[in-house]
Amino acid sequence: MINRDYTRLWFGQVASAMGDTVFSTGLLIWIGNDLFRGDQRAPLVSSVFMVMVSLTVIVVGPAAGVFVERWNKRRVMLATDLIRAGLMVVFAAFAIGVGALGLSKPPMWLLAVMAVLVVGNTAVAQFFAPARFVLIRDVVPEDKRGRASGYGQTSQAILAIVGPTLAVGIVGIVGIGYALVFNAATFVFSFFAIRAVGRTTEPPAGSGTGGDGAGERRGFRSEFTTGISWILRSRPMRAILVMIAMATLGAGALNALELYFVQRNLHAAVGWLAVVNVCFGAGVLVGAFFGGRLGDRYAHATLVWSSLAAFGGLYVIYSRVGSPWAASAINLGLGIALGVFNTTLFPLIQDLVPRDLLARVGAVINPVNSTASLMSISLSGVLVSTVLSGLDVEIGGLVFTEIDTIFTVGGLLCLGSALYAALHLKRRAGDARAEGEVPVAAGREAGPS
Repeated sequence: MINRDYTRLWFGQVASAMGDTVFSTGLLIWIGNDLFRGDQRAPLVSSVFMVMVSLTVIVVGPAAGVFVERWNKRRVMLATDLIRAGLMVVFAAFAIGVGALGLSKPPMWLLAVMAVLVVGNTAVAQFFAPARFVLIRDVVPEDKRGRASGYGQTSQAILAIVGPTLAVGIVGIVGIGYALVFNAATFVFSFFAIRAVGRTTEPPAGSGTGGDGAGERRGFRSEFTTGISWILRSRPMRAILVMIAMATLGAGALNALELYFVQRNLHAAVGWLAVVNVCFGAGVLVGAFFGGRLGDRYAHATLVWSSLAAFGGLYVIYSRVGSPWAASAINLGLGIALGVFNTTLFPLIQDLVPRDLLARVGAVINPVNSTASLMSISLSGVLVSTVLSGLDVEIGGLVFTEIDTIFTVGGLLCLGSALYAALHLKRRAGDARAEGEVPVAAGREAGPS
């Protein structure tokens, strides 16, 4: 699998991602099925915790990127794995203790402790992610980064299918406490996998590869604004962030409204939602596996915008279907397009961004994505319940109701973001460097030692 160091990183990623999936799913099950069983507040509490996670990503992520740039990336990953393992052990002891108390209604102090532990785990993860992003760039040759991204995205897609099922089994059989112990064990496994990665050479801070100055580390505010200003000056990177924001704003409605689309527009039983999601997951697997290889062979930039255009077009078609069978087939195509998009996007960013700015730039992407996702989910829910409620109009022989109208607009947003990206990502990274949009010294020297 490319080389030994990447293989170790991959095993660590799979282990910790599996634990995270069990944790997030298990937490929702614990809240809805145990702490708030039969309580109308359960959906609200679950939503509050999900919003807290998103807000933590938005607030902590960009600042974490600055600190990760200063520190050794491998050591950051090792430290965050140990911290998260410790937090999960504390959370497990807390959950087991709460279960022993047999509380009929959870008091506020219990929810406050849970909130602190969830936010703490999410905040620490914001340091791990950009460090891993840079370390993968260091250990994977440039001509194989698409393949490496494909392996990562394929494993994520598999975990998205297997993880929730595993979480239900663990929580249902032995309880949330032991699900948290399992999560802690995955972080320990990840720690040892990353520890086995060969030590990498860290260039001195402000070495000039990203325009940070003449070699001296500057203050937090200066380093933070340097990363933001670089993004604003770089036409390709601006295009990528705008594309991500627009596409997520359009696609987020799928997560919020697909259940109701199956019931109201497809006139199908709720069980079809599982079929639709399985088809989508299978498509992501296929797209992730082949997307990286195609990107390495041809051009990551071209595949990024063309796969997003395919996703947007299929999304518009999906909004008009009335059969669950057709919806399942289209979801397979949507998954393939998304798999290719995700797999080719990150190698493109790794190629465009200088190494000593990569953590800062990478740490901006998740907050942008989370902000757009929150806006999309919130806005689509509000529109369906208020302004568009009861919509039933015919235009050009097509009937538009509330949910399919939102899906149509979402698909058009994805198409628009693809067109915008196509206009601004015409050139490969090497061409951009030659014209000064990306500094010439892009940190190539910082490979494995």
